[in-house]
Amino acid sequence: MAVAWIAWRTPDQVRDAWDVYRAKRCRWGFRRWRVGPDGEVYEGHVLEPLSQANLSRLGMLEAYQRSCHDDNAEVPSVASAVSSLLDALRQGALKATGRTRQSRSRTNIPTEQWQDLEFVKHDDRDIARCERRGSNLQPWYEDVTMRTADIRAIWPPLAPTGSALPLPMRPACGGYMPLSCAAHWIATAGATVEVSDDDRLVWQAAYKTLLNGIEAGKVEVIGLKGDARERIEGFHFADCRVSIVLVNRGENLIPDGLSLLSYPYIDDVHWRDGFDDSLRVRHEVRWSRLMVNKDHVAALWPFEPVEPAKTGVPGRPTSKHLVIAELAERARAGRLPPTLTGASRDLAYWLSTAHPAMPRMGEKAIANAIREEYRKLATPK
Repeated sequence: MAVAWIAWRTPDQVRDAWDVYRAKRCRWGFRRWRVGPDGEVYEGHVLEPLSQANLSRLGMLEAYQRSCHDDNAEVPSVASAVSSLLDALRQGALKATGRTRQSRSRTNIPTEQWQDLEFVKHDDRDIARCERRGSNLQPWYEDVTMRTADIRAIWPPLAPTGSALPLPMRPACGGYMPLSCAAHWIATAGATVEVSDDDRLVWQAAYKTLLNGIEAGKVEVIGLKGDARERIEGFHFADCRVSIVLVNRGENLIPDGLSLLSYPYIDDVHWRDGFDDSLRVRHEVRWSRLMVNKDHVAALWPFEPVEPAKTGVPGRPTSKHLVIAELAERARAGRLPPTLTGASRDLAYWLSTAHPAMPRMGEKAIANAIREEYRKLATPK
């Protein structure tokens, strides 16, 4: 179950690896059978109980998912999940218990023993065993378990799937707002432009701007420590790495050292269920449910409505001409990125900073707008 969570990060996949659940489920299996020694052969589907979960079956699930997706689709790797789990156990970041081969009693597995232990299959079950040749008295543990809270702290959940971002929360009427809502307000220039989760540089710039204000003491931050809220001094955010779950899917969300883990705000239910903002030192959560002062955000980023600049071209205002002109200029200067994706990302950030009064274009819109021109400029002459 721990490996299923690390690989997929969804409750459904963890449930499917839970033996108590599997014992109550059946599946249709294809079978051939004969009635009597010389009777007619029949074939069909029969209900069969699900077998117990193990790492081999998770590997088969991974192989099946890869066969159902194209080569560019991201499919979780069970081998990588096992490796990450063993690394955490060997570093002492995670504790585990198991039943010993000799006494069958549950005991804590010492961190130093994990340097030699590996997960192997025995009698269709996963066990932790030393694979070195030698005495039968080598460590051997069955039914290895870890605390759910520890697993989720090291491998936090991904952003909720199938939930669209709500409209940006306005910093009005005083009080506090979730930190990610303030970043959303800045990224969308006060709800005047659309930003998608593909606009990585826009989101990163918004968080950087917000954290600069916090570090300078211009934006008050409070957080939950234990069961009590307290004010967090701005210096805690100095040189803080930011993991934005919205744009960092599939990447390491918990870097070494001090970091801010930020989930997109969907609603209060998700926010209170752990999809919040937290300040961490590796796997230790120092403060969770971070909130910022609305009045401070409104004072620094009022975002008065700006009338888009006129292009002189009939129809809906667009920045396409600016983007294509900048692309050509970068090509002439020898600064053309090697990929269309890279060019689109750079131009989206350039447009938002160099021409804030012009209509915003996301990375996908820019890619569609410059595709033909980029192909011409990138083709060797």
